[in-house]
Amino acid sequence: MALLVLAAMLMVEAVPRVSAVESFSLTTNPGRTLEGDPVGIGLTLSVTNAMYSVPTPYSFVWTVTDPSGASTTYTQNMVSTQPSWSLMAYYPTNFTGGALNHAGIYEISIAETLPSSKPATSGQFQIGLTSSISYQRTYPVSIIGAGYAAFENVTVNLTGGSSITSGFPTSKLADAGGKFSLTWYSPPNSSPGNYTVALTGSTTKSAADSQWFILYPTNVTIINSWTSKIIVQRTQTIEFRFNATYLSGIPVTSGTCVLNIIEPDGLTSHSVTALYDSVLATFRANYTTTLASTTGGWTWNIAADSLNDGSGNGGPLTPSSHNFNIQSASFSVNILSYGSVYSSGMTVPISADVVMPNGANFTQGTVTATITSSGRQVTAPLSLVYNASSGRWSGGYKVNPNDPSGTWLITVNANDAYGNSGQSGAPLNVNITGAPPASPPAWFMTWSFLLVVLVAAGIGVGILILRRKEVTHREVKLDVTAIKHQADQVKGDDFLQSIQAQLKKRAERMAAEHDAAEKEKP
Repeated sequence: MALLVLAAMLMVEAVPRVSAVESFSLTTNPGRTLEGDPVGIGLTLSVTNAMYSVPTPYSFVWTVTDPSGASTTYTQNMVSTQPSWSLMAYYPTNFTGGALNHAGIYEISIAETLPSSKPATSGQFQIGLTSSISYQRTYPVSIIGAGYAAFENVTVNLTGGSSITSGFPTSKLADAGGKFSLTWYSPPNSSPGNYTVALTGSTTKSAADSQWFILYPTNVTIINSWTSKIIVQRTQTIEFRFNATYLSGIPVTSGTCVLNIIEPDGLTSHSVTALYDSVLATFRANYTTTLASTTGGWTWNIAADSLNDGSGNGGPLTPSSHNFNIQSASFSVNILSYGSVYSSGMTVPISADVVMPNGANFTQGTVTATITSSGRQVTAPLSLVYNASSGRWSGGYKVNPNDPSGTWLITVNANDAYGNSGQSGAPLNVNITGAPPASPPAWFMTWSFLLVVLVAAGIGVGILILRRKEVTHREVKLDVTAIKHQADQVKGDDFLQSIQAQLKKRAERMAAEHDAAEKEKP
């Protein structure tokens, strides 16, 4: 009896346990591919909780049904020696009669035939006409079809919604293997949404070659950006430029972008809008500094999603920034040159152009002129006044009798409340005594003339007398000496000396009155 029980137990152990509850799962790699893919789809069946205590034979039947309804099968066997293992198959390589010639969903079912007969698992994969089911604008859409006759003419239709896309329908010949390919580049302004692509040829397929895909707006990338000047003076204009492309690499040629300009404090900001310049093929924006702009290091940046091409595409995904520096303005001062010699009583005109770094006239602020001679100040600084009609700062100085003669230097200084400044100098020549003396009165000229006449007459009379009496040379010399002595007596006469003194005083008084009159002139 004991022997019978032992034999029964051994028989039980030798028989596979068909009541085991295995677990099955199916994965496909890839889950989607194109018609005519030469590699195909890899199918993996994973089994857990399998019978293995004694080597157990397993058998599975793989069935793949294409979109036309046609099915192909593949049988695969396995001896289980462990609780978990997997099997692989390739479609269409392992499936007799299988092909990837239809667009759509391919259904997969796997049945276990050993050690028991039961469904194992199922799954699916997709075959398409395009490399993806979604695209961003401007990305190339690759359209591929297979299963056509060699060099067959294939027509492609592409519709977005209910509208036929520009450039379609179009036709192209298949290759020698019956494979067709075409690439469509969607414009940046293509309508977003669902698109349907369909292929037709003389070869009749039991399932239409048709597929939809989605077109989305695309992103924009800033590929390079730069600043026209790294250092600018106040009032100058700084230009910002950058180029942008779509993710496909096609350049962005339209739209606007708001740039942020941040002052040295890191808080105060300004904004300017960059526009696309079709001549320079770049985006450009200008920012004009003022006389009061803060000096120091500034920053300008392109924030994320700040660019819009006008068709709904935008970017960039990440911001970018650059630095520049603003310095105080240095004014250009141009003083009117002097070619004349100025003397006492004359007014020296002072006129200067003061130009800001941006080329515009400096009109508000303080402009003064300082006059020096040999390093010494001739007068206190003179304030100049801006003349809008001439665009110049003007003033003047009247030369005084007590001013020094020589070369003077007129220095013009321009300043404003923000620390901007400019300076320039111009020389001129001054001769205080250079004015012509006043003319003596008529009576002075009369007396002087009479005195000369008397002296000449005396000399003439003496010569006549000497000739008439035929005196000797010594006598003539003595008489001439006598005549000279007589003339000296005439010059030394008290009356004539008094007249000469009065004439001299009169001349000095008239010269002083002349100078005073010149000073009173405006």
